[in-house]
Amino acid sequence: MSYSFLTGLARLLTRLLLGSKFHLGGTSNVPRSGPLLIVSNHVGAVDPALIGGWAPRPVWFMAKAELFQGAWAWLMRGYHAFPVVRHSPDRTALRRAFDLLKQESAVVLFPEGHRSENARLLRAEPGAGF
Repeated sequence: MSYSFLTGLARLLTRLLLGSKFHLGGTSNVPRSGPLLIVSNHVGAVDPALIGGWAPRPVWFMAKAELFQGAWAWLMRGYHAFPVVRHSPDRTALRRAFDLLKQESAVVLFPEGHRSENARLLRAEPGAGF
């Protein structure tokens, strides 16, 4: 599936499921071109869909390597995700992120490495500071 289809689907589902409860502000502050690193805490499974669906430009996601096995692999690749081995400074994933930034792309990073159960910031994983 294509990235544009998946992000369009994310927007549609957000509107259908949340309607007027969903408010997004500040996207006018997001640069439309040039390298961009979006760093977000991870409070729910829908975070990537919301960020990708509503970002004013295409974004690439660092996602846990386990999601690239089995049935989820096609969805992850279609949604501009690339694998990162958690709990380690994954040099391959870091190199991919750096290469994307050099190409003036936008990269999304969840430095905690997993969802926060209580929406509080957690300790960042090794490699997040690179």
